Amino acid sequence: MPTKARAPTLALVAPSGALPDGLADRAAQFFAARGWQVQAGESCFARETRFAGPDELRLHDLQRFATDRRIDVVLSARGGYGLSRLLDRIDYAAIRARKARLAGYSDFTAFNLTYLAHGGVSFAAPSAGDFGAEQPDPFTVEHFFGVLQSRSYAVGMPLD
Repeated sequence: MPTKARAPTLALVAPSGALPDGLADRAAQFFAARGWQVQAGESCFARETRFAGPDELRLHDLQRFATDRRIDVVLSARGGYGLSRLLDRIDYAAIRARKARLAGYSDFTAFNLTYLAHGGVSFAAPSAGDFGAEQPDPFTVEHFFGVLQSRSYAVGMPLD
């Protein structure tokens, strides 16, 4: 009897700033409508001053999802500030051993560069906020999924 292919799983984490109300839910709905399973860390719903919860919670969510073999992609929920406070406590070797696909921009760039310095590869990519928008940009959607579904991917655009 053939087995049904497993739907890809996306984990939303908020390692930086607190999310606007409903953002994580809208992003989850966007991915679910495309056949993805979605998990959201507690940090996506937490708030401590300007941050998505205390440092320990944000660190825990990022590390847990980045090392969970059931997760296909870990997506930063938004930028802001706060991830740089966690960089010296992340277990990069465990994430690299897992070969997790992690993506985000803005404040997540601090992770991207530090992870690269530790021998890992991550993606400068849209955040969950881009997919939780009322009308996600078609260019963003096309190329985000294009990169995820290809071993080699190029974007061309005409310039003056």
